[in-house]
Amino acid sequence: MSSWKVCSVLVCLVGAIVLVNSQIPGFGTCPDYSPIQRFNRTRFLGTWYEIERYFTVTEVATKCVSVTYEQRADGKIYVRNAYTNRFNGVERIISGVMDKGAKVKDGRYQIEYTSFPYNYNASVMVLDTDYDSFAVLYSCSSFGPVGHAVSAWMMARERLPGGPVLQRAYGVLDKYKISRTFFLRTNQEACVTLAPPEPAIDPTEPTTQDARQEDVVVRNEEDLQQLRSEIFAAGPVPSIPDDPALEEHHYIPRWSTISICLVAMILCVEAQVPGFGQCPKIPVVENFDTYAYLGRWYEQEKYPFLFELGGKCITADYSLNPDGTIGVLNTQKNSLTGNENSISGSARIVQSAKLAVKFPSAPFNVEAPYWVVGTDYKSYAVVYACSDLRGLISAKVAWILTRKRHPDIETMKKAYAVLDSAKISRAYLTRTDQKNCGEELKKVSKGIFKTTAIKG
Repeated sequence: MSSWKVCSVLVCLVGAIVLVNSQIPGFGTCPDYSPIQRFNRTRFLGTWYEIERYFTVTEVATKCVSVTYEQRADGKIYVRNAYTNRFNGVERIISGVMDKGAKVKDGRYQIEYTSFPYNYNASVMVLDTDYDSFAVLYSCSSFGPVGHAVSAWMMARERLPGGPVLQRAYGVLDKYKISRTFFLRTNQEACVTLAPPEPAIDPTEPTTQDARQEDVVVRNEEDLQQLRSEIFAAGPVPSIPDDPALEEHHYIPRWSTISICLVAMILCVEAQVPGFGQCPKIPVVENFDTYAYLGRWYEQEKYPFLFELGGKCITADYSLNPDGTIGVLNTQKNSLTGNENSISGSARIVQSAKLAVKFPSAPFNVEAPYWVVGTDYKSYAVVYACSDLRGLISAKVAWILTRKRHPDIETMKKAYAVLDSAKISRAYLTRTDQKNCGEELKKVSKGIFKTTAIKG
């Protein structure tokens, strides 16, 4: 295999593993967190229900997520992760085995999963738990000194825990300074699961049923191998027809591998919540008033978005360019350093409230959809974007923007109503930190704004 093939495969595999294992990247090595001491594995056994989590690809479009720890007769602790598909109600199970544990009885443990496409060892840390009501789990993987990727979970013994239980879990997050920005609420309502469909049976396929009816005795491994060979020897040997087209295309061209990787990367950059099939048809604002929409908007909530990881005080400023396009300036502060960074671009009107935004300095200089689903121009706006790959997979992102940095609850209710009416899920929304951001831009009259110093 040539070097470019090895490089392409490694890039795709590493990217896939990072997406599946832990979803929130960061710079530098993993934080030095200490798990709970004198961890009691026996008391931790039983079923835990996932209440909130960091965004994870494996849990997209799932609900009623739970984890069960069971110690069996062989002394091992088996782990059963259950996920229910939100669309068809079918439950999916991923099983693993917990390690025996080190001499130091703290809250660290590993789970070996063999039901993935590759064998995967998950390292988990129990930051704190009372064993009876809540547990906060944390996982971090380092990629040398360059960066790391984090996952975090809030678990409870009840599907719908009370406020005091949640407050105790939030207190643990605050103690370790783990950002709540990336947490998503897991839907634990109406958790009725359906059995998976029965597998299709091929009548031409040999089975072991006949052998069971012939009083066959298996005494050792050799007998077992002999039985297998006898059963499957009678099966028809499938013939592979000669197909000149297949012979000509028995390899994957270089451009195909690279294109797949690039398209996947672009989808991940532009929108962060993947799904299957085409993008849904979402209604937008009729008779959209471009001029009234100009000015500053403060981001309140959004779907997980790669460009905004670790950002706070996020704003979007829209202005009118001489050529008739709309100038776009997105600004945010780094949550760790406080440094401000921005990216500028332009937007053109495609149709009514459907715009196309382009950022020349972005890694991929391509147009991205920007649909204004609802707005009153004065207090709130709901924006939606979706990109798909030939109708096979799609990736979505949504934002709630407001004219005030700290809007009232009535403004947010209007925005939520727009999302619900358009059937845009609120499950993936994460809150943007708008505290300690300094000045706020307030509208004085149509098209005129001024800055005002505010607290918080």
